[in-house]
Amino acid sequence: MPMPKMTIEEFKEAYPQYQNEPSEILAKNLYDKFYSDVPYKSYLETVMPEPEDDNFFKLTEGRDYAGAFGIGDAIFRTGASGAEQFFDIFGANLNLKEDSREAVADIQAFNTYATTRLMQTLAGKENVQLQERLQKLTANPKAFETPTKAAATVRAYLGFLDFSEKSTENLMSSGLLDKKDTIKARQDLKAIQSMRKEYTKLDKQFQRKYETGETADTENKLERFYRD
Repeated sequence: MPMPKMTIEEFKEAYPQYQNEPSEILAKNLYDKFYSDVPYKSYLETVMPEPEDDNFFKLTEGRDYAGAFGIGDAIFRTGASGAEQFFDIFGANLNLKEDSREAVADIQAFNTYATTRLMQTLAGKENVQLQERLQKLTANPKAFETPTKAAATVRAYLGFLDFSEKSTENLMSSGLLDKKDTIKARQDLKAIQSMRKEYTKLDKQFQRKYETGETADTENKLERFYRD
């Protein structure tokens, strides 16, 4: 008999009456009844593929990432252009305490992780333009030079994630993926959604701390960066 065409997860979705049965037990029962003539190890690799590592990059809970950019509200709220001139003259790391340096390093590491993970997705591998823009954004040393640019960069990553999610969903619904790629696409989607959750937290922090009408110009430049 050929290998099953569904994973146990898909089988439960198709037959809801089995939802509460432990996957390992259900897999063994189905094997004994229908697939005992194939190697059990190969059968398990098909119906219960090893999940991708769920230890996705997580930002530190409770850390003030938006407040990690040195001088803070008083300077920034004098106007985006004035704040950026101040940072240009005195340096972006002025008065950065250890916690602030760690927060900035966290975000930069997260960006690197997100870039790498998005480029590894099926959708990312097929989109050379997306790869180039991700690399360019990650390599930009000025992306986190001021609160304005940091907030806009976070939103740029949210845009990349939205695009990647839609592209992945389109691939999954195209009917063109084989079994292996279908599993990979589901794993990609899970990773994308996890990353978006973290970036959404960052975005909300920046909105609460720094949102003013004067951030729009810098944000729009970065948002156009991935849209155009």
